[in-house]
Amino acid sequence: WHWRAFGVQAGYRNSDGAWAEQRRRIHSGEGNALVLIGSSRVLFDVQLPVWSSTQGEQQAALVIKAQIQRAVLAVARLRARGVAMVFLRAPSIDELHAAEEAGLPRSKTWDELLKRSGVPGIHFADQPALQGFDQPEWSHLSGPAADEFTARLAPLVNEALAAQKASE
Repeated sequence: WHWRAFGVQAGYRNSDGAWAEQRRRIHSGEGNALVLIGSSRVLFDVQLPVWSSTQGEQQAALVIKAQIQRAVLAVARLRARGVAMVFLRAPSIDELHAAEEAGLPRSKTWDELLKRSGVPGIHFADQPALQGFDQPEWSHLSGPAADEFTARLAPLVNEALAAQKASE
């Protein structure tokens, strides 16, 4: 559980090529899929097989850094293709969460992202069902916790999308 003690660091490759691959998936027939946009926590904590078992379809997951302008531009391109979107702020805990809030206050990042993009968002701090999970290194969920998190997340995403559709 504690791989960092052995010098291993979690990571992912956030490259133009990775983005191109996800765009290709949408262009080649997955264009009506939901796109979950968020940090590496979305990539690692949302379990697509569990999502599929609760939602009945495979979803494309894009990973985006906290660059609001890039996100807004990406949203505009995806929206033009009819892609449904929800931003997700997955949980973090303890010292990591405190450092994130100190360095990247919600009012200047998350709230601004939602305002500028017009995309609904689900923030773990606003949803009791998305709190209290096992996070061995304060950021990513353990395997069983990620399964439960995904099962609890799915109906919240459906509610957010329905509310957005009703307001259009």
